[in-house]
Amino acid sequence: MSDSLMEAGVRAQLSQAEKLYDSSRAEADNYRLRYRVRNAVIIIVSVTVCAAALIAVLMMTLGKFRRINRKYIDENESLRKRVDGETPKRMHLETLGRMLALTDSLVDTYYRYGDTSAIAPKVRGVLGEYFDLNDKDGNSVEARVYELCDALYPGLVGTVREQCPELKPRELLTVACLACGFSTGTTAKLRGISEKSLYVERSHIRSLMGCSVQEFIAKIYS
Repeated sequence: MSDSLMEAGVRAQLSQAEKLYDSSRAEADNYRLRYRVRNAVIIIVSVTVCAAALIAVLMMTLGKFRRINRKYIDENESLRKRVDGETPKRMHLETLGRMLALTDSLVDTYYRYGDTSAIAPKVRGVLGEYFDLNDKDGNSVEARVYELCDALYPGLVGTVREQCPELKPRELLTVACLACGFSTGTTAKLRGISEKSLYVERSHIRSLMGCSVQEFIAKIYS
């Protein structure tokens, strides 16, 4: 009986030890699980914080680049507008400069050779520096005359064409020459006709316009 009691006690102790071992192992497993979960949470939080910080830096950098880019775009746009605004003005002044140089050359030529037979070739030489007198169609001469006329009286040719549609293209070119202040001899050479024919044409133009070219200009630009 004593042995039986001893065996029962041993078994109770073994059972208690097994329970204690199982409890300890379960507690250890639970601790390891909590440790892993905690580490996973820490890693997730760290990655999230780093990602948020990286996104914030990227957004700030992108915003900075956008501001710089917008600044350059605004500066370029401002420069383009300034250049676009200055280009017509510069071209206008250059055209007026050519007009003044041509007028001075013609006046000087008429002053020097007006009473001699050399006047015609001299005038033709001066005009040849500014116009392509060898252009058979006369397109280059017409374009240059209209350019000079528009520099002096912007929109004049269009106004005359609109108000006097009966004028032929060659007569409209004569109007532009007269508006530029070209003399009869200069206008005749640019038109490639004689001065006598030009007088007839001028009279016809005056009847169609109802006034002289200079009087028409005075009414439009007064």
